[in-house]
Amino acid sequence: MKTHRTVSLATWALTAIVACKSPTPSNPTPTPTPTPATPDAGVGPSAPSVIDAAPSAPSASGPIGAPIGEDLIRRLRLTVRASSTTGASTGADKMLDNDLATAWNSRTGDLVGAWFELSVPAGVTVSSFALTSGFTRQNGRNDLFAMNHRVERVRVSRDGVDLGEFALDAESRALQTFALSGSGGVYRFTISAERAGSRAAWRELCVSEFVLYGSAPEGMAPLGDPDAGEAGAIDTDASATADETDAATAPVADEQPTPLQPGAPEALTAEPMVADVGAFCTAMQRRNFRRAACNAATADAGRSACFCGQQPGPTSPPTFTTRNRQASLQRPAAPFTGAYFMARTPNPTDTVQCDLLVRTPAGLFPFASVAECAPSVTTGGDYPAVSVRRMRATGGDAGPAELTVEWTETQERPTATRNWACTGEWIARCTIDANNVPTCTKVLTAAETCAPIEGGGSAEDDATQE
Repeated sequence: MKTHRTVSLATWALTAIVACKSPTPSNPTPTPTPTPATPDAGVGPSAPSVIDAAPSAPSASGPIGAPIGEDLIRRLRLTVRASSTTGASTGADKMLDNDLATAWNSRTGDLVGAWFELSVPAGVTVSSFALTSGFTRQNGRNDLFAMNHRVERVRVSRDGVDLGEFALDAESRALQTFALSGSGGVYRFTISAERAGSRAAWRELCVSEFVLYGSAPEGMAPLGDPDAGEAGAIDTDASATADETDAATAPVADEQPTPLQPGAPEALTAEPMVADVGAFCTAMQRRNFRRAACNAATADAGRSACFCGQQPGPTSPPTFTTRNRQASLQRPAAPFTGAYFMARTPNPTDTVQCDLLVRTPAGLFPFASVAECAPSVTTGGDYPAVSVRRMRATGGDAGPAELTVEWTETQERPTATRNWACTGEWIARCTIDANNVPTCTKVLTAAETCAPIEGGGSAEDDATQE
């Protein structure tokens, strides 16, 4: 039986920065200047906050130095259209505002294959372009660059003719410039490879800034200027395409989010075997622990900001029970002798994760980041994102050994008109080999069901409430 909970807007106050939504600062910063965290003395470096990507193929063109030509977008007042967006606050125009604290945000799930395009008038020569690989904003303790999806490769075409593929450095927050030669026409930039961020639930592609460089004939008036001649106008077909695109992406009242759909089972991340839960927690703390940051965040929130295998703090909601924060297998069945499903965050900037630890005669095997377990301890939220329903083991003479963990997980799905809470039912299944080593996968068993968050406004409204 599916469960569903309605939550208050306050629950999602910080979560509203999901993907690229953020307020526009009064003083835009033309060049991002992230401040890296400094490890405390005696503490090892953190694990990377992004997923390593495959190296770029040699066929892709790399960036050049300085841009070639003048800024055509500002010189001619060009506009950009995109395959999708989550709303007005994250539209394609946010790539053109010379503000690295804003960004275009594609629709949830529109990743590889997402595109943006612009029409360049006849007589104009294109010589280079530049873009950022992601959302370059650092929002307090939240590094939105590392948390969101980023561009690794982009394929460019003009009027449908391929002009080549370009490889970006997904670790760089700067504008990356590439040589590109062409005349007037419709230039489309299609994302051909991307890198996932550290927030698994965020499945939107982000680009903070895009610039097209080249040269325009002397005296060519900007597009939209009432005195513009034929050379400065976009042809009728291109205008119709823009109108159709705008109509297709315009927000509608109470538009539904795109819930997750069941798919192929996903392999869970196996960690090295440990002696007990305490040893696992110690290893995770050492891997990604900032003592000074944890102490400061704890003082600010009035409760523990970094923890492992425990409730976030005394002010957490009573519904976040002992069973939820460290659910254990009630009836072991050999060779599965025990299991734990528990909350952990060794860094105040991380989302609370639920890990699954499986015990067999060979030892205790951790599987990390199985689910987003609870709201970040910095939000003051009152709603746990995970509720464990059942943990069951079978084995021995009853047939093939299997461990099954069932839970419901709720995530926010913002649209252009309001925020939604989408709940899905998940199952993790673990099998075991002849050496008593488990292998686990998880799968969404039914499509998420979504309902508007009580009192929730639009995604754009929420972005101003950080």
